[in-house]
Amino acid sequence: MALFHLVTEDDWQRAQTGAAYAPPSLATEGFVHCTGSIDATLSVADAYFRHATQPVLVLRVDASQLSVPVRFEEPSGPPRAHHVHRRVFPHVYGPIPHAALTVLGRLRRENEGFAWPSEQP
Repeated sequence: MALFHLVTEDDWQRAQTGAAYAPPSLATEGFVHCTGSIDATLSVADAYFRHATQPVLVLRVDASQLSVPVRFEEPSGPPRAHHVHRRVFPHVYGPIPHAALTVLGRLRRENEGFAWPSEQP
């Protein structure tokens, strides 16, 4: 199963140091937020990155290269558009090795939301 993660381009550039990717959510919430489908990824982008001034990248996470737990859990926080009944999200409970990450491309802005990069997973 492919997992996806969203990050602004600037944040991704800053994360290139070190052996693994560890976004701020790992320190504050204990896990890295991911999604498990294109639809869920776009819903999350619309909910959390709508006002981003930088390009938003989609990363593919190769779960077979992870040595930390991945748990499928309901979203946390206040209800948002991506909170669909019974939809669970993969949460990666530890840093992600850079070798497990592939940049799929920049989300494209369309109308009031985002569209998948031209490159398909």
